[in-house]
Amino acid sequence: MHAYLFKKYDTDGDGMITKAEYFAFIEQRFEKMDLNGDGTVTKDELYAGRFYTYLPELALAVFRDSDTNKNGQITKNEMVKSEKIRFAQMDQNSDDMLSKSEFLVNDMREFMT
Repeated sequence: MHAYLFKKYDTDGDGMITKAEYFAFIEQRFEKMDLNGDGTVTKDELYAGRFYTYLPELALAVFRDSDTNKNGQITKNEMVKSEKIRFAQMDQNSDDMLSKSEFLVNDMREFMT
């Protein structure tokens, strides 16, 4: 992940991202991506949103990984399920929190598959 995103996830500023902070951010991200508020995000919505504008590779990877049924759209449940896997992969010591180093280890290399 990008270093500047760490501060966005770490809402209490304690230098750790708790599972609650991580998933609160994920839910907010989904709401921002769902431009028409219908509970799904299409590729058109993805391309029109800020997430894609500023972090296109990451946005595409999140969409790809979240679209588990490959129907060209994602639901909040799909995105949360995908992010649970990503969180577990980053949480190297299994303490349900991410340090900055754990968070940054999962950099763009992880998304370019």
